[in-house]
Amino acid sequence: MKRSTLFLVVPLAGAISSVAIAQPQTSPVRDNNFDWSFFQFGVDFQDMDRGFDRDALYGRVSWALDEHLFLRAGLSLYDGEVGVVDYDGFGLSGGLGFHTPLQQGLDLVVSGDLLFDRVDVGNNRDSESGLRLAGGVRHQTSDQVELSGGAFAMRMYDNNDIGLYGEALFKVSEKFNVGADLQLGDDINSIGVFGRLSF
Repeated sequence: MKRSTLFLVVPLAGAISSVAIAQPQTSPVRDNNFDWSFFQFGVDFQDMDRGFDRDALYGRVSWALDEHLFLRAGLSLYDGEVGVVDYDGFGLSGGLGFHTPLQQGLDLVVSGDLLFDRVDVGNNRDSESGLRLAGGVRHQTSDQVELSGGAFAMRMYDNNDIGLYGEALFKVSEKFNVGADLQLGDDINSIGVFGRLSF
């Protein structure tokens, strides 16, 4: 699926973009009042292809620019192992997201992020840049619960990865939520828990 991923990314991005452009003209709902300005902190447990396993502590921020666009940025600290060798490092991400209502309580969400990783394995240091595209939906399932899910395509470490993601968000108070997320891909699978503080 490595080579074929390139052929899947372009149609995926094109289909999501065309729906995103057309949807504001057809949806009777103007705003579902989802929160797009928040700080999120959590831990991910990642199982990567080629024997790379790692845990990541991270912080991410999302900032609403207007009723449809939001900025994204993140910092991750890695601790992992490849075979019997331990390694550590950090990752940076930054990008732009777009959302628009599909119907009451349901938004289409599309995002694109530039990625940068640096890892130290013994005396060796490796840096890599990449790109991640994602498209899916965000749903107000109840007054206390939101569910999100969709598909992603990513290019990193000379590999193409495509898969599915999901997230559950539970409202604790007006400004604080907790949640869990899952990513299932060809090369990277991860599960995580997080807290989210709105501002």
